[in-house]
Amino acid sequence: MTPSRGARAVDRALEASVVGSFTRIGYHTRRRLFEWTPLESLGLELVISHYWSSLNAEAERVKKELGALPDSHAPEWQFMLGGRYSIGYGKLMIGGLGGAIHFEPQAFLHIGGHAHDGDAGPSGDGGLGLLVFLTPKMFVRIDAAIVYEREDRSGQTVAVWGTLPSLGMGGTL
Repeated sequence: MTPSRGARAVDRALEASVVGSFTRIGYHTRRRLFEWTPLESLGLELVISHYWSSLNAEAERVKKELGALPDSHAPEWQFMLGGRYSIGYGKLMIGGLGGAIHFEPQAFLHIGGHAHDGDAGPSGDGGLGLLVFLTPKMFVRIDAAIVYEREDRSGQTVAVWGTLPSLGMGGTL
């Protein structure tokens, strides 16, 4: 939908005022003017990750001298499908940038599988993130996830829980 001249004028007025730009008044007004839908805050994601991992010098020494091997599997591949929901929306005005930085706190959840060092099993993660638009087309995303995997270790299956902070950069078309 192409916004009307009136809608664009109201949008500019909202942007120029603190109340219209930084409160729910602006969000709800723009939602009506531009026919925003509730599902626009929800996105589907396909996550394909490859990890590079190796033992440090001390672990290599223990492996060589004692013949001991780590019980955990070195991470290699992870494939997950899930969703990401923008919980809110905000702006931050920083002098000298020539405009506001837009940001969205997000929640995400993914399920799928992994293939690690000869072992395969289910995987999943969930957490919170912050999407920050540096320009209208370029963004940085910081995520903090709680990760679950099921692995075979020493002849038995165990649940592995951990955390995975991540930093990503990208753009929109």
